[in-house]
Amino acid sequence: MSRFLKLIHLFIIVGALLTLSCAGSQRSRTPEETKQQIAELQTELQSLPNDARLWRDLGVAYFEDRQFQTARRALLQAFKRDTRDAKTLFYLGLVLEFEQRANMAMAVYQTHRSAPRFSSYRKLMRARYYHLSRQALQADMRALLQQEREFSAGSISASAVAVFPLRYQGQDEEMAALSKGLAEMMITDLSQVKQLEVVDRVRVQALFDEMALGQSGLVDEATAARFGGLIRAGKIVRGVYDVREKEQLNIDVAFWDVEKQNFPAATTHAEALKNLFQLEKNIVFGVIEDMGIELTPEEQEKIQRVPTKNLRAFMYYCTGLSREDAGEFAAAAKFYLKAARLDPDFAPAVDKAETAADINTVSGEPEEVLRAALTLEEPADENDLTLEESTLTEERLDILEQNIDSNFEPGQDSRDATDSGFDIPLRRPPPPPPL
Repeated sequence: MSRFLKLIHLFIIVGALLTLSCAGSQRSRTPEETKQQIAELQTELQSLPNDARLWRDLGVAYFEDRQFQTARRALLQAFKRDTRDAKTLFYLGLVLEFEQRANMAMAVYQTHRSAPRFSSYRKLMRARYYHLSRQALQADMRALLQQEREFSAGSISASAVAVFPLRYQGQDEEMAALSKGLAEMMITDLSQVKQLEVVDRVRVQALFDEMALGQSGLVDEATAARFGGLIRAGKIVRGVYDVREKEQLNIDVAFWDVEKQNFPAATTHAEALKNLFQLEKNIVFGVIEDMGIELTPEEQEKIQRVPTKNLRAFMYYCTGLSREDAGEFAAAAKFYLKAARLDPDFAPAVDKAETAADINTVSGEPEEVLRAALTLEEPADENDLTLEESTLTEERLDILEQNIDSNFEPGQDSRDATDSGFDIPLRRPPPPPPL
């Protein structure tokens, strides 16, 4: 993507951030106006029964009128005629949320990639999917802690590796944010190794949150097996770091094999702070060597990739991760945007800026999401809007979605789609591994 197009993309992100303070400014229809629109759309459909947009608008109108079952049927009619319309899919997911079918709603939102790339509703679908996924992860971790006594040694996967946030030993608040960024980089790099199943950072953070560990939490040899069992990880990477005089970065990293009960002492790595990215690569290659894994040339090349060479941009990105983990998505979006402005080629920052802004818009209850959605205006030619996106960004999103789904346990509403006339071909989250 050219620098010019990247800057245009950033303007789109700025627009998304501006909507955070403007949502709800448009006047909603009165109940009488909604009923009048329903009647008008029904009349139009008599002469144009295969018009997908008419069916979609009718479904939205029924939804606003709180006729959820009828709205769902109309939206399904729209979907059968246009499977890529993001507004149809978004409202279908929202209807399912109002019907207390959260898992089915997540499955609908997860189809966001089939929608036009720059549709506002596609962005809301993706953001809503991540929001509900985070809630599901927290519930998952809570349930795992309650069932912890039922765990067995067989629940640990030998190929699964978890990278815990590195613990900061200094006092500088800005440097403390490196904990998240360093772990994120290591997770992304280890995810390039086909022999490994890397636990996503969001899942690890959910465990830390449920156990109230935070930045001060410690994991030692005595508790490593417990942590590994909770997230099925047979391997754990943990460490501490500090930034000393003359901006010297010191990182002590330990790779523990929980399955084999092997807990070697940490190894010390030191480098100038400006060489942080190369230091992280050296640590990752050392961990992989300790695992006894021989990398392919392709895997080596992918691990060597550096998402940004701008240290200040990376520091903003790290702060964005900290704000995101704290649930402060508006603040996170602003820090990601600062990073992206400093380096428009920093694909993860560009992506996260937009996603965090959208999550902030749709992170409330379904009623709040509906109010935000009513302010949206789609471009007339949205199907023609295409821009090349970073392969690294797409891979990172794939990894996030795969790991979020990997241990997701369907609830009572996760029936086959055909149970309620819901015949959209959706990918259901896989069942959890045996405990």
